[in-house]
Amino acid sequence: MTKPWCHAVNARFAIASVALLVLSGCAGRAAKPAPARVVRSAETEKRFPDPRVAVDALVAACRADDEAALLAIFGDEARSLVKTGDAGADRERCKRFVDAAEQMTRLDPKGPDTLQLVVGFDDWPFPIPLVKDARGWRFDTVEGEQEMLRRRVGADELEAIAVCRSYVRAQEVYASRPRDGGVQAYAQRIVSNPGRRDGLYWPAAGKGDESPLGPAVAAAGDYAKGKRPAGSWWGYYFRILTAQGPAAPGGAQSYLRDGRMTGGFALVAYPVAYGSTGIMTFLVGRDGRVYERDLGEKTDEAVEEMKKYDPDGSWKLVSE
Repeated sequence: MTKPWCHAVNARFAIASVALLVLSGCAGRAAKPAPARVVRSAETEKRFPDPRVAVDALVAACRADDEAALLAIFGDEARSLVKTGDAGADRERCKRFVDAAEQMTRLDPKGPDTLQLVVGFDDWPFPIPLVKDARGWRFDTVEGEQEMLRRRVGADELEAIAVCRSYVRAQEVYASRPRDGGVQAYAQRIVSNPGRRDGLYWPAAGKGDESPLGPAVAAAGDYAKGKRPAGSWWGYYFRILTAQGPAAPGGAQSYLRDGRMTGGFALVAYPVAYGSTGIMTFLVGRDGRVYERDLGEKTDEAVEEMKKYDPDGSWKLVSE
């Protein structure tokens, strides 16, 4: 069973805006604490007469993918925890939580007037505890916020690393034979232009016309619904780089030769919301080695200026 509200990747094919992200467990990546607290008050959290009523309300809200009901339970100030900006990921997390809750729910005492909700056959602890105050039982979002963010950040970073590694495999498959224009080269796009084969994915016209990412798209399921080709996946953006700097193997050079990307390839992955969906930015080149670096609060600006794959000493190699 996959564990809800966090996920790790068992990826054979995973890539940017068209990839399959196979969710298999919750062996989370060790992530730095989120830089800022989101929730500042417990006053808006809903009270329940009994902890079981609270659990039932949470499961029902997730089953219905009811944002208003979830905000009523956790409080309006918890909006960024309830909705990350990635509707597909939010739906998937809710679905997996409901699937686990339908297997089993248990409330374990954790102190005076404090209970830990545990769900599923794998005994997954929900990060937000139930506490009792003078007005009744409530989910203590203030207490659970940082743990929830840490889990989400670590899980999204694992997804991004898997995407980077799968990108390398997909590019090698793409360049293994002539594609767009009858030339063997690496793809400069994730999604092909209409009617062309200039990206790592295109809708198959028939048997034998499958793209390197065709199996991934076919299996992406509900998460892919409504996703835009240029959109984020599991809290990260991905961008192809067409040149490398002096710190890369072989030194500084462009990958482009007469407009074709035959000299190599690289990818940068960076969080949609720094501190909430991820902290680390990742780089990968043709050798498949993934590097990470914390670019800080201005990650978007730093990546915008990044034109080359250049894993110098400021980047740390990610272990296999």
